[in-house]
Amino acid sequence: MSPQARLEIARWCVKHQLYPLAYEVIWKLLQEGGGSAEDLRVAPPVLPTVTPTGPYQLVPQDIRLSVFLGLLDQVLGRREPAEKLFSETVNAEVERMLRRAGYQLQGNLNHFFYLKNIWVQLHQEQNLEKLLPLYIYLQEEYLKNLDQQQRQKVRAIQEKITILKQQQEEQEKTLAGLNFEIRRLQFKLFLNSMKFLAVLLVILLILVGCGVKAYYHAETVITYKTFAFLGKYLECLGWVLCFSLILVAPGVTMLLGGQLAQIFQRQEQHLAALSGGGAVPAPAGAPPDAAPPPAGRRCSRCGKEYPESWAGSFCDDCGAPLG
Repeated sequence: MSPQARLEIARWCVKHQLYPLAYEVIWKLLQEGGGSAEDLRVAPPVLPTVTPTGPYQLVPQDIRLSVFLGLLDQVLGRREPAEKLFSETVNAEVERMLRRAGYQLQGNLNHFFYLKNIWVQLHQEQNLEKLLPLYIYLQEEYLKNLDQQQRQKVRAIQEKITILKQQQEEQEKTLAGLNFEIRRLQFKLFLNSMKFLAVLLVILLILVGCGVKAYYHAETVITYKTFAFLGKYLECLGWVLCFSLILVAPGVTMLLGGQLAQIFQRQEQHLAALSGGGAVPAPAGAPPDAAPPPAGRRCSRCGKEYPESWAGSFCDDCGAPLG
């Protein structure tokens, strides 16, 4: 079984107050593991015999297995073996300090705390007087190191806060730029929409204007009014496209088509009048060749009156036979 697994068993035994079993597990681990087991560390256990009082408290430092074994001796009522294990561990700490020639006086405060605690229980005041100055000094050094660590953490946090603030400012600037760009695009979209609506309105007015022009033209002809309307409409629309310069080609095509349609319409109107045996009607709006004589005959369609001496048999306006 691995040392870590045995440590877990020992912790479980301490948690459930099976102290003899925990002692046996740790003792066998130290006996069988040798130096490698002594290098193992464990968090200080919570035991009823350890009661921190006054300015001397446990700190978050792991303890050696020998100290752990001494704590189990102490909780089982064996103070002398526990005091021996604590003393040996603290002496080893002091020897390491001396080997460093006082350059770095650092030790495990929990080891000193457990030794001080059992000496208080054993009323060894003389030993306490020798231990406390070094213990207090190590405690002060620990607090100084802890203060430096906390200051470093605070500085690191402040630097991180500064970086985050800078990033926030950059993001706010970027967001402001994006908002400005969005408003600019919205305004541009509004202008383009207005331009599009204006173009549609102009196109609609042009179409309506061409339609009105074609309608009035169709009202002036006698036959093929729809054909005359379409021909005039195409002619007007063709002129508009020609003036646009961009659509000259389709404009010319529509213009020629409209004029050809009007020529065809007039030709058909003349042919219809000639087929009826009457005079060819004059174009719309054109002055007659001669003023009609006084009334004597009447058109059966439009009611126009002609003199009896009128040679024609059809009305010169609508082409209907005269009565």
